[in-house]
Amino acid sequence: MIKRISKMGMNFFIILFGILCVLCLPYLLAYNQKISFQPFLYMFSLEDTLKQLFHLNDVTFQVHNGTHLKAYPFLPYLLNNYIYSLSLIVSSFIIAFVFACSMAYIYMLVSHRKRKWIQQVLLVFESFPDIMVIISIQALFIWIYKKTEFAPFTILSFQENRAYALPILCLCILPTIQVFRFLILYLEEEQHKPYVELLIGKGLTKPYIVLVHLFRNVIIHLFYHSKSIFLFMISNLFVLEYIFNINGLMKFLLDYGSQNPVISLTAVFLIFVPFYIMFCLISIIIRRVTNKEGLL
Repeated sequence: MIKRISKMGMNFFIILFGILCVLCLPYLLAYNQKISFQPFLYMFSLEDTLKQLFHLNDVTFQVHNGTHLKAYPFLPYLLNNYIYSLSLIVSSFIIAFVFACSMAYIYMLVSHRKRKWIQQVLLVFESFPDIMVIISIQALFIWIYKKTEFAPFTILSFQENRAYALPILCLCILPTIQVFRFLILYLEEEQHKPYVELLIGKGLTKPYIVLVHLFRNVIIHLFYHSKSIFLFMISNLFVLEYIFNINGLMKFLLDYGSQNPVISLTAVFLIFVPFYIMFCLISIIIRRVTNKEGLL
């Protein structure tokens, strides 16, 4: 247990240092807007960025204010945008898993003929690009508003009027389909195992077997796919924030991250650190639970 935690901690710091090295690469390959190899400047930028990490309250970013530049402390702006983006992605992540599990449960209870029909519909939805899905949903609600002068959701974020429901809806659609695809794949494989026939022979109903036994064995496999799904949602968040005019973490990173490596580094840390810790803790819990079940 201690060895596993120490290994995760070592990987954690190696990844963080790797992110720092990548973000400072422009100082290695360019100087005065000319391509050149600058190893000493690169080492200095690494050292300077690490020093600034311990004095984040003093770091500023510049914004064009009419004809001149104005400096603002970056940390309050970054944290405000981070909380907004985090609320969108966490809500979408949870909704995607809940909807996918509900759909998979219903899928396992219907006939094989209906399953084939569901798979064909699923294949059609999977073929749509994520950007097309986001733009189409936004365009649909704009069209509804133009026709009825009624907007059930905030279509665009503007100043303090923030959009929540529609971005969350757009962000969770494709992950829901992905999770649903993984679930039905593993559930169909699991239902042909010998213990399922034994449970049926004991008189247990199919809904109970699917919900209690099949899902319990499949959810572990789903956890390992959740990492790639989360990364997919992060990439979609870049597009989403620009389409919905969201002043979120990704937009802040693209607009002002190039001004100072410590701004980009802090933004990436805020994304990486909490979810890395969460996935590590869940991984430890799953290992302990599966080991106990194996002993039993």
